[in-house]
Amino acid sequence: MNDYIEESDMNFIPDNSFRIEKSKVYDDLKHSKIKTVEFIRVKGDRLLLFVEAKPRLHDPDKLQRNVKIFEEEIIEIKDKFIHALNLFSAIKVGVKEADFPDDFVLPKRLSLTFILVVKKNSERESLKAREKLMSLLPNYLKTIWEPKVFVLNYTQAKEQKLTV
Repeated sequence: MNDYIEESDMNFIPDNSFRIEKSKVYDDLKHSKIKTVEFIRVKGDRLLLFVEAKPRLHDPDKLQRNVKIFEEEIIEIKDKFIHALNLFSAIKVGVKEADFPDDFVLPKRLSLTFILVVKKNSERESLKAREKLMSLLPNYLKTIWEPKVFVLNYTQAKEQKLTV
């Protein structure tokens, strides 16, 4: 196992992680336009993190043409979170098969967390991206899963012990 998960020019801590994007089950499905996050990680005794990483997002406040690009980026990220959650759930109930790493252990009770780490985001840009992402998540998903959603920059991810 690598010492880190390298994504978008950042090194993520791999403890108790499943690299769903690199898994055979995802590789077999991605031709069907299924999207997924970089990896899923259990942190602590309750947190199930779905982690997506990007080097940057377009800032809709800088140029008018960035508004549409920013919205498309956030829609794609939202889809990755939803597809990854569905694929992970299908694996856990036995509809799909995947080999989890030996050290990937799920606690009995989980709190679902979607995390987008954008390496070069300012706190203002992160807040704007989080607001847009929350507005696009379907109400059924928010009601059933009650996910927490965070958009962090590299410094914030390091403070949360996600990156090194």
